[in-house]
Amino acid sequence: MSMSMSMMSISVETNLEHGTRANGASVVPSKSPLLTQPWQVLALLAQSKNNVDTEFWWKTTGSILGILMEEAGYDLQSQYFGLIFHLHYINPRLGPTGNVAVGKPVWRSFMTDDFSPLEYSWNWDTPKKGPKIRYAVEAIGPDAGTLKDPFNQNSTLELCDQLRDALPGTNFSLLDIMRDSFYDSSAQKSSSAQPNPRKNYWQKLRGQLRAGSKRKSISFSTNSSRSLPEDTDHSSPSSIFLAFELGQTIATKAYFVPVKAEQHGISRLEVLTGAIETLRTHGYPFEAYDKLLEFSKTSHGARLDIIGVAIDCIDPEATRYKIYVRSPESSFRSVLEMMTLGGTIDSVSSTARSELKDLWGSVLGLAPDFSETEELKCEKHETAGVLYNFDIKPRGTSVDPKLYVPVRHFASNDFDAAQGLGTYLQARGRDRYFANYMQALERSCTHRSLKDGRGFQTYIGTGIQKDGSLALCSYINQEVYHPNRRRV
Repeated sequence: MSMSMSMMSISVETNLEHGTRANGASVVPSKSPLLTQPWQVLALLAQSKNNVDTEFWWKTTGSILGILMEEAGYDLQSQYFGLIFHLHYINPRLGPTGNVAVGKPVWRSFMTDDFSPLEYSWNWDTPKKGPKIRYAVEAIGPDAGTLKDPFNQNSTLELCDQLRDALPGTNFSLLDIMRDSFYDSSAQKSSSAQPNPRKNYWQKLRGQLRAGSKRKSISFSTNSSRSLPEDTDHSSPSSIFLAFELGQTIATKAYFVPVKAEQHGISRLEVLTGAIETLRTHGYPFEAYDKLLEFSKTSHGARLDIIGVAIDCIDPEATRYKIYVRSPESSFRSVLEMMTLGGTIDSVSSTARSELKDLWGSVLGLAPDFSETEELKCEKHETAGVLYNFDIKPRGTSVDPKLYVPVRHFASNDFDAAQGLGTYLQARGRDRYFANYMQALERSCTHRSLKDGRGFQTYIGTGIQKDGSLALCSYINQEVYHPNRRRV
């Protein structure tokens, strides 16, 4: 079987509408074995490559993708389509596995908290469509972390070249502009050593964490570096990711970390603003960005850590720019400040406010009368705090904030977080796929009980829709390097 570019043009007919599977049956919990039929068939191709790393990644990453698609109601043809894409294009680029038994990857990806290079998501269903399965990946090249490729970009750029023909409709015309705006390739030519680009930030933030509510701020406009509290645990200097939504076609996003800030010793806000100015020279006004600049001068905005920017790899006129930031504040009141840009945008109606509060309390296991001003216990971790993104477009003035409820850090355990989400969904008549979601978690989290710890689910992403209801997306980290896992 040739997995050439023509493979990507196969016709895929799915029936994910109105909560039905391909045969029209109602959605019910799957009784399938742990491994899906398409995964088992394609495993023969993975084994034929005679590469211990690619075989390992297929066993781990291919299996969970298969499970997620099956439980989300994808028909067999769609499951094969997604898994063949993953096996042919993504799986070979996940890099050396390192020592899985002791949790020591060769390249410590910033993608996940255990440094594995993939994160999965279950985008919850709507009245007209079933769930969508997405995943983000950092391709890891053979020279990652060396002078040839200090920020691990080469493999991702090679993958983009492959996908230009493989995925009709994918448009990478903005990728080079964004990459050049966030990374200076010439800066490495005269450098004999590459410092950890996340070092100084965490040295400062540790003092904030110890000081609790009295911690001093790290300016949104001056912060330009980050690291784990201990150098032995820091992530590698990741700088570019891709993400894919599986379905009848495969939609692509690209993510950029502003490592030019670390390269030149400037702020990440300066790098981000420079990128916007470059895009403006190409005819895109980005008026909405000015609102974010004003917010960066407020007490809440000045404390934000810029994480990166994501773009849709489509026609530049239609793409969204998602600016990711992390706040050290974790009270619900701070959530409302962020979701309204300090009250400057009217995005949170009374209905939406109630929805956000119920979701926040349900998935984090808070008391019904929890204090909106109380800060949650702060973790000493690279991803501590609360993550948000601000969605803006090339034209127009609207800013659409999105909240990522940090179940990874603040929920009691994965089971309770999932059940809390289920309670929220059931109260709104939105739980028809919840049994399938729980089945997907149980089938893929085989190394431990969901009640035994947290981190398999990382975030519950949410944005406010026009009617005040919440769009929802669950994010999953497979915990490849968890102590209970053993390479087989």
